[in-house]
Amino acid sequence: MNAFWTSVLVDGTVLSVALGAVIFGSLAYNPRLWINDAPEPARKLAAPLSPAERRDRWIVAGIFLLTIGAVTAWSAARLIARDAAPSFGTVFTHFLAVFFLFNLFDLVVIDWLVLLVMRPAFARLSLPGLSHEETVGGYGYHFVGFLKGLGFITVMALVAAGATYALL
Repeated sequence: MNAFWTSVLVDGTVLSVALGAVIFGSLAYNPRLWINDAPEPARKLAAPLSPAERRDRWIVAGIFLLTIGAVTAWSAARLIARDAAPSFGTVFTHFLAVFFLFNLFDLVVIDWLVLLVMRPAFARLSLPGLSHEETVGGYGYHFVGFLKGLGFITVMALVAAGATYALL
């Protein structure tokens, strides 16, 4: 494996572990903070978020974005240290691959393995009348989210590449 793909694998793993910690930590704190990511039947049955929960959701969103920003800046610094003058295409491909690894980690590990197979008590929303799958979504629901994430990570990669390239 060449240095480019090794760097992508390392940086993608760091991003996945860091964001995974934010996600699991916030799920353990209060799974209702993620109610907007639940299927529509669960969103309809869930009580509205309290003012404290809305505040906490904003805090978690801030931590999530700060984590993405910090890991992206670290990844950009590593990329520039390895190749002092990478092309825009190289920088974009690097970030697209790094963000893709997180998107894949989110689908396979967080959504499918943890939420649907392991089903930890700390990540459960208790909504009367709904099964676990109806509350968190099934495999297909999460795969559709993964596909939507592809558009989001493409935009993020363009932004990260543009910012990195502008700093060269």
